[in-house]
Amino acid sequence: MGGKFYYVQAVPSNAVVVIRFLTYSFKDTPQLYQRFNSTDTLTTTPKKFFCVAQKDFDRFTRRSYAAGLSSHDFVVGALVLPVKLRPGAKGAGFDFANDVAFGTTAGYRYRTSDSRENFLSLLAGVALSSVQLTAENTNGKLTETTDRPAFTWTTGMMFEVNRFQIGAFIGQDRISQPRQSSWAFQGKTWFALGLGYTLFGGVAEQPATGEQSR
Repeated sequence: MGGKFYYVQAVPSNAVVVIRFLTYSFKDTPQLYQRFNSTDTLTTTPKKFFCVAQKDFDRFTRRSYAAGLSSHDFVVGALVLPVKLRPGAKGAGFDFANDVAFGTTAGYRYRTSDSRENFLSLLAGVALSSVQLTAENTNGKLTETTDRPAFTWTTGMMFEVNRFQIGAFIGQDRISQPRQSSWAFQGKTWFALGLGYTLFGGVAEQPATGEQSR
């Protein structure tokens, strides 16, 4: 059997925990189901309270969290994009570049599991990158390879499973005075996999909700 309930309070002196079922869900016990879901005399909604031994509560229950679209929370954090995939542009071929970008992202995070630390974040942000200009991607205007700073914007999705984070992102890089170098990838969309560090804030927990284990 299993059912969800609200944690009300602990009573240390009696070593018990008070819980409340909004709807008693154990339909395989029809007499109890009918009794505990009958309308209270003072309210129109059944709210039944139970006392559970603290040791049983700790052993047989687990927390349940709000999940899905209703669980969204605003988050801000740091993002590192170690490798970018650039499609060919203006005569420059396909580029698999290690133009590292360090920046800040913000967006909304959604819990995808009511019992596990699994989340999906929709993010957008800005960063500073170091891009490599070569003879190939400048149409021969530069003869020596050089690194230039670039302003980067990015958007994407971050998946988090038990605190392991991996994301898929798209974005664009822009260097200053692009006409001097004729950089082929100026303002062109790239694709990347991202590694996320700690995001500040998180999905709001529901400390008063529990779930009885089956």
